[in-house]
Amino acid sequence: MKADILPNLGNVELLDRMEQAATIQVGLYDNNGRQMVFMAEHNRQGQQAIAANSLTYIQQLLDKFELEAGDCDFFRYVFSPTSGPILGRFALKLSGEKPVSYSMKMLSQLEIEHMATLLEALPSSEMLQAV
Repeated sequence: MKADILPNLGNVELLDRMEQAATIQVGLYDNNGRQMVFMAEHNRQGQQAIAANSLTYIQQLLDKFELEAGDCDFFRYVFSPTSGPILGRFALKLSGEKPVSYSMKMLSQLEIEHMATLLEALPSSEMLQAV
C-alpha cells in the first residue's frame, strides 16, 4: 500500500462549468509566500471532474481565497492505495490576473517524492479552515 501525501484535504463547494454544485477536496500550503493549491476529486479516485472543470475551479478558488494567480501553483492530485499519488502541475496562461488556458505537466516519481518531503515541512493554510 502506497502512502497518501495529502491525507487532510478539505472539502470545498464550487460550481462546475455547467453551474452545478460540485465538491472537490483542496489543500492550500504556503511555500515562502507562494501558495500551493492542490485539487482532488471528492472520492480521490479520479472521476475527471477536475479535468473537465479546471479553469472554472481555479478561478473560483482564486476568488474564494482571495489569491493572486501569479502567486500560486495549482496541482491536480489523484491517489489510490495501489498506485500511490499522482500529481499534475498546471501551467496557467493569464490575461491580466485571470487564467484563460493551461497546460499540465505530470510530475515524475522523483518530483512527487520531493513534493512529499516539502509538504511535510510546510504549514497548511489557515484559509481552508475558514471555509
